[in-house]
Amino acid sequence: MLYLSPSHYHRIHAPIKGSVVKRWTLGRKSYPVNKWGMKYGKEPLSKNYRTITELQNEAGNLAMVKVGAMFINSIVITDESDELEKGQEFSYFSFGSTVVLLFEKGSFELEGNISIPADVRVGETIGFMRAV
Repeated sequence: MLYLSPSHYHRIHAPIKGSVVKRWTLGRKSYPVNKWGMKYGKEPLSKNYRTITELQNEAGNLAMVKVGAMFINSIVITDESDELEKGQEFSYFSFGSTVVLLFEKGSFELEGNISIPADVRVGETIGFMRAV
């Protein structure tokens, strides 16, 4: 889980080069996704408004779940291409929120010095995908 506070960069870049398999939206309302919302909230990562982008490359599939923050739900898709390059910007939040990355079992290895949740900078490596 990568949490974006209001002071963070709110643009979302493709973590891998891949083909967009599917895009869809779930939920309608949003509750806080900050530390307190995660501790005392009603499962905001699985109930809040969210958009999902499923990517596929030679190493497997990856789902990027962009979760709306309380009262915001402002996830903007800026590039609806069927192919994304690693690092390519394709969406943004107009306010803080959260990105959840879902990998196929065994296809992702976390970088040794990263702990989740993490403060991640643009271009920083969080791990590697490999074929299962």
